[in-house]
Amino acid sequence: MSLTSQNTNPKVYYGWFVVAIIFYLSFLSLSIRTGFGAFVGPLTAEFGWDRTSISLVSAIGWLTNGVTQPWLGGLYDKYGGKLVIIYSLIVFGIGTIFLSMTMNIWFLGLIWGLVLSTAQSGLSPVTFNSMISKWFSVHQRGKALGIAGAGSSTGQLILVPFTMYLILTVEWRLTWFILGLIIIFTGLPLAYFFLKDRPSSSEPQGTSVKQENAKNITSESTLPLEVHTWPAAFRSRPMWLLIGGFFICGWTTGFISTHFVQFAREQGVSAYHAANAFGLIGGLNIISILLIGTLSDRFGRKDLLGIVYAVRGIAYGILVFFKGTIPVYLFAATAGMSWLGSVPLTTALTGEIYGLKKVGTLTGAVFLSHQVGAAISIYMAGWFYDQVGTYDIAFLSSALLLILASIWSFAIQERKYSAKYLTA
Repeated sequence: MSLTSQNTNPKVYYGWFVVAIIFYLSFLSLSIRTGFGAFVGPLTAEFGWDRTSISLVSAIGWLTNGVTQPWLGGLYDKYGGKLVIIYSLIVFGIGTIFLSMTMNIWFLGLIWGLVLSTAQSGLSPVTFNSMISKWFSVHQRGKALGIAGAGSSTGQLILVPFTMYLILTVEWRLTWFILGLIIIFTGLPLAYFFLKDRPSSSEPQGTSVKQENAKNITSESTLPLEVHTWPAAFRSRPMWLLIGGFFICGWTTGFISTHFVQFAREQGVSAYHAANAFGLIGGLNIISILLIGTLSDRFGRKDLLGIVYAVRGIAYGILVFFKGTIPVYLFAATAGMSWLGSVPLTTALTGEIYGLKKVGTLTGAVFLSHQVGAAISIYMAGWFYDQVGTYDIAFLSSALLLILASIWSFAIQERKYSAKYLTA
């Protein structure tokens, strides 16, 4: 039975099919970005690049991704998510194929650092989570965002080790070519034929989700901090707390995606175990992100966000004081319980405090801070490594910053401003 025919079944809300599609698109797009670290070793071995140079390419990519996210969010607000996602998939797939032709660091910087990173802005929570927010009420939104967000964790569990396997089996150029084909021939058809921007008059009526959505649209129009123009949000304290916390989130996840595999290997961990440990972060995060999304619907989002940052801080402390295979896996296990849990919580809080009228642009602005933090940490980690031969400074700074992010998250006045409580 096709997805279209399922839409006529009043027992099946089409929003859950949207969640399933976004789950898979997240599986592809975010996993390929986080899998860049698997290519660091082969690229440096073939071209003789130092750690600072390749870190700069990765940092430019994260920064470009951040700068373009508010712009892609604005296109989402204007034209809808489906159109933005389709064009982004085309560019992302073709760009990934082009990476197989890399001949120097300038080419890698152009394709990875600029082209792919811009396209990935249209394949990120800015469009994905904003679209889901229009399908689900505040009382089920956390669960829906958690399920969709688990796609990137699943990709980290499956696609990153698969990428490492391909690199070791067929070399890195053919690996990028294969990944590009997967994007074009699986992700693009799903988005083109089955993705829908929002519920329409033809959607099943009378379901609890539909009724809650109707209530949600009415209630969220009277939020204390609801904005009709996106700059207005920056005149209130919660936006800066969200941006500050997400900057630190980017700082603490960005350099891991680029440097973790090489760090682990330099600790005497084999490539197999390094990739598996990185995949373990995603595997455990599938459980945590689903649990966090569901719990946030029942209790609250900002307290869980503070806990997520605190747990991640503990994980970085492990790498500061212990070295070797067992600590690497212990870090992965601890970090995996918090890794991407901040994403659905942050995006949900943004939409529920400031309303859905400019949710794409505002989510893009929040993610800009995330990617700026990631870009800085990626470059600084590589530079410090070339200077002193260790990543300890990066790990220690991350642990300390996460304590600050946790405090900021607990300080958000969710009960005073969020639609989740004002529509209860």
